[in-house]
Amino acid sequence: MSPPPLVVEHRCRTSVLEKETLWRLEGDTLLKITEGLPPFPIPLASLMTVRLQYAPTRYQKGRFVCRLSDLRGQRAAFQNEHYVAFAEFEDRSETYRELVFALLLRRATLGPGCRGLGGTSYANWLGSFLD
Repeated sequence: MSPPPLVVEHRCRTSVLEKETLWRLEGDTLLKITEGLPPFPIPLASLMTVRLQYAPTRYQKGRFVCRLSDLRGQRAAFQNEHYVAFAEFEDRSETYRELVFALLLRRATLGPGCRGLGGTSYANWLGSFLD
């Protein structure tokens, strides 16, 4: 008998314009679940890139983002801070960190083919000089 699949959850809302999203890692699939929409499955085996980025803003000094891209070129991202009200964000780093670690470990067990990156993208780095 095999053990039950690993389940890790993280909830976040990035802005007033978005509903809270549940990111749920179930076995080898990451599910993006938003109220009123069908669940969006992301098979971990299809991930080509996982980028961990420190991305502070004027109001979010401790913001971290995990950006994912898959074989089809689709992208998804989730962050550690949850929108509460204008210029007010709740730190949900504990569940964010658990999900990121579990996602990276599960993807690594599926074999090569995924790049793990840290830091900003080249385009964002160039854009930082335009401020």
